[in-house]
Amino acid sequence: MSTKVVSRDELFNSEPSEDELPYEEGVHDDFDIVQVEQQEEANNKGAEDNGNDPEEYAFPLFSFGAGEEATKEDKPLMKVSLKVEEEELVQERPKSYYYQHLSEECKDALSSSALTYDDIFTEKNMRPYQGWKKFRGKVMDVADYNRIIDANKKMEIKNKKRRPGKKQRIAKALGSKRVKEREEKDKELKKQRKKMFHKRGGKKNKKKASTSAIPSKPKFRTE
Repeated sequence: MSTKVVSRDELFNSEPSEDELPYEEGVHDDFDIVQVEQQEEANNKGAEDNGNDPEEYAFPLFSFGAGEEATKEDKPLMKVSLKVEEEELVQERPKSYYYQHLSEECKDALSSSALTYDDIFTEKNMRPYQGWKKFRGKVMDVADYNRIIDANKKMEIKNKKRRPGKKQRIAKALGSKRVKEREEKDKELKKQRKKMFHKRGGKKNKKKASTSAIPSKPKFRTE
């Protein structure tokens, strides 16, 4: 077989002539040559429409037909919408969220336990009952009670700041000394009791078990 060397320029820059191209009859007869004039304008209009609503855009697939007369007419592009119609839900809270509706039983219980305006003023004008004074009238005078408490607080503060006298200091020292003496005496008494009732250990003080009553068993069994 013979080989032919071809350069890159010949491969990429060489174009076949019309005579060399194969021609097939009946292939190109179905196509009509149409000059489209409104394509750029229609595309620009479609782009503007798309900018207004992101869910609607111009769809130029079926905007022009196969004939020359159909293309020269200025028709808008077909719009395709991707919107899904949904029912608007109005979320409202029930009235029970804002208002409380009580039953008749609850109303009766509240009315029986609550005090009315008239009840308060009738109790106010009543004098203290001799048998139950603390339940009717003023239980205590707040001013007198606070005055006593303030006086007691002042006395406590004064006693804390005041230096004890000579007799008080001597009595305090003697008291602490006698407490220590009592503690030492208690310790000595405990030691003496322990010595008296304490049992010494060892082999000498252990009691030997009486072996006379219990018979001894042989270490080895003989038949």
